[in-house]
Amino acid sequence: MLVSTVLIAHGYGMSPEQHWYPSLAESLAAYGYTVVAPRLPDPADPDPDVEVNHSSRVMSVGTVGKGPSRCLQL
Repeated sequence: MLVSTVLIAHGYGMSPEQHWYPSLAESLAAYGYTVVAPRLPDPADPDPDVEVNHSSRVMSVGTVGKGPSRCLQL
């Protein structure tokens, strides 16, 4: 099975719009991938369990939300 959707999880203190994340998303999209880069709940004080649950919900719903859970989706 080929991967068609890529999840980009930003780093500590970051957001999906910072650093090299948008460039990576655009490059992957150019190759035909669906790219999802959710804004994780608390990047300044991350909790791995919360972040995994949040990312799982974003991937299973397949929609782009607004506010703290907003995603960059190409």
